[in-house]
Amino acid sequence: MVFNKRNDFDMFLKKEYIREIGSGSQGICYYNFKTKDVYKIFYQYFDDDEDFYIEYTNEEFMRFSNIINDTYIFANDVIIIEDKIVGYVTNYVMGKLISSINPLYVNLDKLSLCTNKVFNDNEKLALNGVRTHDVLYNIMYGRNGFKIIDFVEYSFSNASYEKIKRSNDRNFNEGVMKFLVDGYFDEFVLSNEVLKNMYLDNDTNVNEFIVTFKKILSEYMSCNVDKLCNAKKCLNKKLINKDYERSYNLR
Repeated sequence: MVFNKRNDFDMFLKKEYIREIGSGSQGICYYNFKTKDVYKIFYQYFDDDEDFYIEYTNEEFMRFSNIINDTYIFANDVIIIEDKIVGYVTNYVMGKLISSINPLYVNLDKLSLCTNKVFNDNEKLALNGVRTHDVLYNIMYGRNGFKIIDFVEYSFSNASYEKIKRSNDRNFNEGVMKFLVDGYFDEFVLSNEVLKNMYLDNDTNVNEFIVTFKKILSEYMSCNVDKLCNAKKCLNKKLINKDYERSYNLR
């Protein structure tokens, strides 16, 4: 997408079929209802200084675009204004960031099944030498499973396929395990030796953790815990503030 003047792009973002849908650490996202595209615009663009400067290249944003996968959302275009790249374009995906989802009402069996697709895509990235970074707060979950956004921190690595795959799996495992446990079931997990060892081990496969977590909770509750709301007796007695903070809502 190329705009000759800054004002032209400002007017484009004000069209009735485009609206702001959120913001992150790097910029603001807009959704185009006509094209189903998302435009991520970096904060520097919105500075009052008319002579804004953003040091990015087309290659930086498009270097992963040829890796076909179902999980990682890469750029399909860049946004250029006055010969400067101010953002990029991705496909829109349904879902919410897991840090904003209440884990108590997520079906554990479905969650477990959806992890397999991510591990398959981690393999594709590793085969292309791509190492993920900053995944924890960029995991989305919805009807179509997991999607992972914000790839700007990713890099190509000369490490072996095994090391890259292990690193990418770790990043995803950490995000989902924190989603299920942090602030909700820390006390229960850390009081059980099996769960504790799995939770604190960087190389634990999150699918195996979910299966074991469900099994131990079900045994403790004497019923099938398909959703964590069925194990409210195991919840922390109070919210534990950690790096992965969110609301504590039993609904």
